Amino acid sequence: MLRTSIFIISFVVSSMLSVNAAAQSTENNFVDIEKALKTGDAESFSNLFCELIDIDILGDANIYSKNQAKQIVKKFFTKYTPKNFTFIHQSGKGKVQYGIGRLSAGGENFRVTIFLQDLGNKYAIHQIRIEKN
Repeated sequence: MLRTSIFIISFVVSSMLSVNAAAQSTENNFVDIEKALKTGDAESFSNLFCELIDIDILGDANIYSKNQAKQIVKKFFTKYTPKNFTFIHQSGKGKVQYGIGRLSAGGENFRVTIFLQDLGNKYAIHQIRIEKN
């Protein structure tokens, strides 16, 4: 009976720690993204892209190479200079994580949705959607 109780307590504590670690890991994956979007740093932002990335900016959607995507994001940042960005929601399960944020840029407000894919050794952005609020 004592062994069973110890096992159950150990299991519950272990589960709680792994859930907490997963939540921290999700948050950590979005820190660099948030910094790049806040400052409009297309170079740093594009370093976080998958080799092929699905981008939808204001209804113009396509799949681009990492280099093409960097140019598209740079063009957007030139037209709408970022003033602030904050994630309002982050989540994920398995090999996919996502974040939803608010971007204030060029005097307008946008909703940004970003999906990350687990590449084994790191998470990388495989989809970006930017919509006017």
